[in-house]
Amino acid sequence: MSARPSVLVFGSVNVDLVMRVSALPISGETVLTDDYQLLPGGKGANQALAARRAGADSVFVGAVGDDAHGILALALLEQDGVNLSYTVKSNRNTGCAVVMVDEVGCNLIGVASGANQDIQSDQVADELIDQAGVVVLQQEIPIEQNLRLAQRAQHLNTPVLFNLAPATHVPNALLNHVDWLVVNEVEAAFLASSPQQEDITHIAEQLADSNHFNVVVTQGPGSVIAVVDAQILTFPAPA
Repeated sequence: MSARPSVLVFGSVNVDLVMRVSALPISGETVLTDDYQLLPGGKGANQALAARRAGADSVFVGAVGDDAHGILALALLEQDGVNLSYTVKSNRNTGCAVVMVDEVGCNLIGVASGANQDIQSDQVADELIDQAGVVVLQQEIPIEQNLRLAQRAQHLNTPVLFNLAPATHVPNALLNHVDWLVVNEVEAAFLASSPQQEDITHIAEQLADSNHFNVVVTQGPGSVIAVVDAQILTFPAPA
């Protein structure tokens, strides 16, 4: 087993069509731009890449289509040394996100899940879970597969980090198997059923206390707030 931390990411992988526009369209409106990029993306893939670049041994488990987008979606992960041995090909198209960003940074995003709908928790062997320092999950794949993997990870005493993004309903059955919750301010307020204007530290404490897990709240370019073992910690955002 490697002396470096091992991160097992179970999640989504997409290609992102990113267009920069002067203003976001309203319903029925067409906007023109000559500025676009086709980039690898997906929350799971981004997490696996970030873990690898931070120095961890990173394993990504996902599903792509047998198409050109699948090759593009995995190229950067492979280039940076992420282990892709447990990623499979699906009969569906590779997941795709269409992102429009205006001049002040506001955006519109649509995501076609595609092959991400075919990810299965049994792609992950017990040995792989047991060797991991942490199992990382997010919300862009079927929730029942997240639940099954989280249950197995808890049984094997491997910590589970759950990124509640995008913010949608999460069953308590899954939250009961989470050791670390990572959310932004909007997602934290959503899960706590609290007004967004409420103090974010209070919301983080509320989530940690009611669910018995550690909580990390990101605040965009602002600081990061964490509640770890009932202690409140604040960190500057990475540059």
